[in-house]
Amino acid sequence: PILAITPQGESRGDAARESNNKSFEIRLTNAIGKNAILRNRIEYGDSDQNGAGVGDLDLPERAFSSANRRVNFRSSLTNPLPHGIDQDIRVYGGWNTSEQRSLTEAQAINVLGAFRSGGAQVQGRRAERDFHVEGNWTFKPKGKHAWRTGVLVDRNSGHASNLTNYLGTFVFAGLDAYTARTPITYTQRIGSVDIRVADTRTSLYVQDEIRLSSAVQLGLGVRQEWQSTIHDPLNLGPRVSLGFVARDRTTLRVGFGQFYAWHELSLVEEARRLDGTHFSEIIIQNPGYPDPFAPGISRASTPGSRVIRSEDLVASRNWRASVTLEKRFGIFNVRTTINRQVGADEPRARNINPPAGGVRPDPTRGNVLLLTSIGRSQRMGAELHVSAGNLWKRRLLTSFQYSYNEGLNDADGARGLPAH
Repeated sequence: PILAITPQGESRGDAARESNNKSFEIRLTNAIGKNAILRNRIEYGDSDQNGAGVGDLDLPERAFSSANRRVNFRSSLTNPLPHGIDQDIRVYGGWNTSEQRSLTEAQAINVLGAFRSGGAQVQGRRAERDFHVEGNWTFKPKGKHAWRTGVLVDRNSGHASNLTNYLGTFVFAGLDAYTARTPITYTQRIGSVDIRVADTRTSLYVQDEIRLSSAVQLGLGVRQEWQSTIHDPLNLGPRVSLGFVARDRTTLRVGFGQFYAWHELSLVEEARRLDGTHFSEIIIQNPGYPDPFAPGISRASTPGSRVIRSEDLVASRNWRASVTLEKRFGIFNVRTTINRQVGADEPRARNINPPAGGVRPDPTRGNVLLLTSIGRSQRMGAELHVSAGNLWKRRLLTSFQYSYNEGLNDADGARGLPAH
């Protein structure tokens, strides 16, 4: 619904929006020889939408259209190798494109709490490609040991030529200010955006499942990860687990390990987009109207923001520990899990050009956000699951689950600034 108030009165009605979606999928499974299985799948989908962006305070002229296309290919091969080795190879390729186009090409007007009119000012194309190959090899158990190893390579690339707010936006404090033709700010992005980014992520792991006895099993492993867009070559993540199965149908599992999180490709793209060379952003306080640059009007131009990736960025680290206890009581099965995670070196922004007394260290620039690896987080969770079967003539199954989670951090995202 449109619920806007214009100088002519209330503007109410339903926004017209049309969506068209098409998709298809082809699956093919082949048996190669006696033991090898090859599975292939091709997926295609497209979605077109007209009338997006309209509703609430946005009038129909603010509409824009979008078109999205995706093609995915997946293939997997499972087969035995000599010397008792089981092989599992998986390949994935994805191509995604999206385009946007405004219905109206005009300056935008934002009257706070009343209405938004003018053009949506969005146009351009974005393309993403993803290629993923993964291999896992499981060795035949020898004595008490069962080895497993694997490698993963993930290649992501993107090309964006999106434009926003290229004709400018006036912001008014309310209807009275709009009638008086006195906007409070004017913003506009000038320049073209043509950004290409790419990233390669690689990991290698080795693990050993050691059967200490018929009831106790110990797991040891280590994983090394690399990412081409950050200069952090050594990321070893050790893991250890212990499992105990008693004769009275009691199972205890304990695990601890260090894990790494890859930086999103969007962080690299955002830093390229806001590096100060692709476009500039005009911010004018108390501009003229309809010409924000009209002579004789008191105005102050504020430099736009920049985003810089620190040279010492590293992969985010997480230490995770969990304990799971499962017990059978007649027809009831009870499982409870407690987990704890502590994160460090997470990406977080820091403004290195903050205003002090109305003056910035570099007055020619606005906010300069430096992405650094100084973020921290803590998470704790607990879960209780109770299920019962064979009820009411063995035709009824019931279950109950309760979860509790708590999280603390010093930034809600990579571009989140610390609280003051």
